[in-house]
Amino acid sequence: ALDVACGTGRHALLLQARGWMRRFGFDLSQQMLLQAKASGGYQGLALADLRAIPCHPVELVVCSLAIGHLDRLDPVLDSLCGLVRRQGDLVLTDLHPLLASTRHFQRAFRGADGRNHQLPHTVHPLKRVIAGLKRRGLTPQLITEPAPERSLPHEPVLPQLPLVWALRARRLGD
Repeated sequence: ALDVACGTGRHALLLQARGWMRRFGFDLSQQMLLQAKASGGYQGLALADLRAIPCHPVELVVCSLAIGHLDRLDPVLDSLCGLVRRQGDLVLTDLHPLLASTRHFQRAFRGADGRNHQLPHTVHPLKRVIAGLKRRGLTPQLITEPAPERSLPHEPVLPQLPLVWALRARRLGD
């Protein structure tokens, strides 16, 4: 399994629990890769831009909460779909457009330097993502838009809005 834009490696143990014994992560941040390495969840890690992952097609590609970091959707989908072999799956998630556009969302994180950093989020409507996957030979199999079950103290509006969308798409065989 490939974990593209793996960040700190939060999906490695989930993949392992689901039977994926060979897990490889790619990320554009060396600091994130160091944290992913410390998790011990990957057989290999490499520095790479998610628009150009140096790998042959595999059975499972995961890319979670990353496509909104980029303003152009097509190069991302070209890369991700090119990594999925026949009968393989792409699991893709991102912030839900309704939440991101309603809240003028920006992603924030604390860097190794201790400073807060904010990244803008580009809203990619799910309809465009699905159409892009279909044009590249992948068929959506499952789409979900979960919302929290209860209010969070600092975000009372959240139960009304889906937080993310998640989909699984398959490259069907000939």
